[in-house]
Amino acid sequence: MDEGVQIIYTFTNVPRSQGSKFSRRFWGWTDKSKYGRYTYIREGFIDGFPYIRLGRSMLIVRKGDSQRVIAFIEQYGGEISVRDVKLSKDDRVRLGM
Repeated sequence: MDEGVQIIYTFTNVPRSQGSKFSRRFWGWTDKSKYGRYTYIREGFIDGFPYIRLGRSMLIVRKGDSQRVIAFIEQYGGEISVRDVKLSKDDRVRLGM
């Protein structure tokens, strides 16, 4: 199993607030309280999977995880482009294969 899936997504026809909500739930965020004294890392949906982030809205996931990731993006109205990619040895290690 040396194939992964490259996912590229955009939110062109979606209100900005919906895109922001997606981004926080998908990637997670850093939360600060008490005027920056305390910092909390809020995990996102994608933290449950091994992935390689290629850019702002591009990532590579394992083929078996791709359907769950795609369904999550579609739930927020994102437009998706999906490609199968052949992984290098380093990529396989990063994805835990």
